[in-house]
Amino acid sequence: MNIIVTGLLLFPIQPSIAFSRLLQKRETSAAQAKIPHGGILLKNGRQTSCELALITNRLAFAAASCFDVDTYNNANGISRYQVALDSGGPPITKEIVSVDKVTINPQYNSTTYASNLAVVFFNSKAKEAWSNKIDVFPQELANRAYVRHSLGDVENQVWNSPAVINGKRNDDGCKQASVQYASNPADLWCTTRTTASPVNTTCHVPYGIAYGIINSDMVITALYSHSAVYGGDFCSSSKTYSYYTVLSNFIKWANTIIPNPISVFSSDGQSSASNDDWYGFENATAPIPRGFQFISGDLYARYGSSEPNTTTSNHLVPTGTVAAHDTFLSSSANQDEPSGNVGDSSVTESQGLGKAQIVALSVSIPVAIIIISLMSLFFYRRWRRYRSTTSCDSESENHGIVEVTHNVERPDEPTARPPSYTSTDGIIDDTSGFDPKNDSGMHQQ
Repeated sequence: MNIIVTGLLLFPIQPSIAFSRLLQKRETSAAQAKIPHGGILLKNGRQTSCELALITNRLAFAAASCFDVDTYNNANGISRYQVALDSGGPPITKEIVSVDKVTINPQYNSTTYASNLAVVFFNSKAKEAWSNKIDVFPQELANRAYVRHSLGDVENQVWNSPAVINGKRNDDGCKQASVQYASNPADLWCTTRTTASPVNTTCHVPYGIAYGIINSDMVITALYSHSAVYGGDFCSSSKTYSYYTVLSNFIKWANTIIPNPISVFSSDGQSSASNDDWYGFENATAPIPRGFQFISGDLYARYGSSEPNTTTSNHLVPTGTVAAHDTFLSSSANQDEPSGNVGDSSVTESQGLGKAQIVALSVSIPVAIIIISLMSLFFYRRWRRYRSTTSCDSESENHGIVEVTHNVERPDEPTARPPSYTSTDGIIDDTSGFDPKNDSGMHQQ
């Protein structure tokens, strides 16, 4: 049975006990599908694929790649962003509020998506203050729930039922598809699981947020960061590895920029969270595996149409030029993958260059070179013959002028013969009569 975790850990609390109340437990049955959802980032009034890990009714974690970030890790154009909320209560508050401020993690790398995290400040109009707990000991979690929240109608604030899937297993290919994951295993979760995009059902996108599950407790644990996509297109890729930033090690940093400490959760009081105010990933660098591209940010802007790639994303890292082993594409399929998900183990020939395309290129390129060489030789010979003929004509005409002059002085002598136009190059042109305009076969591969 799928675990429905929408609106998890959202409950009204008094400000005086905001950080002392125990984690509220929720039932995990399908009957919970209608409970509150969470938060989504809007840009220019349109929903994005960027979900929020809600901290309080005024604060949330978000992926830094969802914002326009300059070289100094400052978020630009904040006035274009809003937050859609369906959380808190009772009563449940559905609202859209403006973003007041965004603080990007100083260790964020917009190329590798290391430390891809930001804190978003806004001001909910909820009548009662509320807060969520963030997990600080992920090692104890028995399972994970990946969730995708979305709006069916932004203007009227109608929320779709969330897409949910659970599973703890990381795919074996996660390390090979991303050196960041291999170097920071405690800071990233990885899954091949995807769900249908709410704005383009022909495409699949990653889940937006991940919850940790222990006993009957569910707690916010990780937030979507980026994906390694084979072929660079979610709409047709046969293999996608999606990475989620584990929030626990960034709590200390967030506490340095927010008014009150974040409320945290651990079932037995243990914590593995970092005490470093400036915590960041080990920023490992290596060529991206052949055939893969890193994609992050607002995926709806890139795949928001029934025709893929109609909108260009600013968060696209090109494929690396150094070859890497691709064997894990077929050997590391997620055994828990439900049918219908994108994470199939095989790579079809429509993705990248298959064997047939490689063979075709290896044959057609040399043929094209030969054809171009023959055509160049043909035109060169034509030009050379024309030049020789022109030179011959000039000499004959001069000779004729001399003869005419002589005839003026001696009119009784026979006139000079007309000049002859005989080629002097001595080359037999076996391509004469060839008309490239009528010889379409020269261009066939």
